[in-house]
Amino acid sequence: MKNYSHCPICFTQTFTEFLCCKDYTVSGEEFSIEKCNECGFVFTNPIPKESQIGNYYESDDYISHSNTTKGIVNKLYQLVRNYTIQKKIKLLVSLSKERKLLDIGSGTGEFLSASKSHGFDIQGIEPSPNGRAAAKNNHNIETFPEEQLAKYQNGTFDFITMWHVLEHVYHLNERIEEIQRLLADEGHLIV
Repeated sequence: MKNYSHCPICFTQTFTEFLCCKDYTVSGEEFSIEKCNECGFVFTNPIPKESQIGNYYESDDYISHSNTTKGIVNKLYQLVRNYTIQKKIKLLVSLSKERKLLDIGSGTGEFLSASKSHGFDIQGIEPSPNGRAAAKNNHNIETFPEEQLAKYQNGTFDFITMWHVLEHVYHLNERIEEIQRLLADEGHLIV
């Protein structure tokens, strides 16, 4: 585990425990959620080391990388996911006629697939090999590991989406700078 001694945003060294959460799905570990007393940013502390984080997402029980409809929870998840995907696409369409989209944290490719069917030129970043494989197998969509971000040209994308991703980013300031580089002049970051 890695312990933060300062806020990852404003670098203040004073924060308060906001919440305690247990990972019931994979590890059984408890995680403290801290709130910065200066800027109000809320973050997990301590966090798993980057070299260990993949273990939390490679579980067969990690619902975001599952397409199963077995059981009531999975059925409900699929219904809600399909509904919210349509709402997300409506949001993008309302913001711009441009259609170059990068989805960071693509999971199994459901959002990318729906976006493609609505005329978007899609690219996806997914750190999980299982998520990338599911996107390829289920939708014939190739998504890429995070290293691909450095290979894109400046100003390439009209939209960059990060649905349920920001809380998983280790180097937040660097990631935001990278996104700023990749966005077109009138581009939109959707978190």
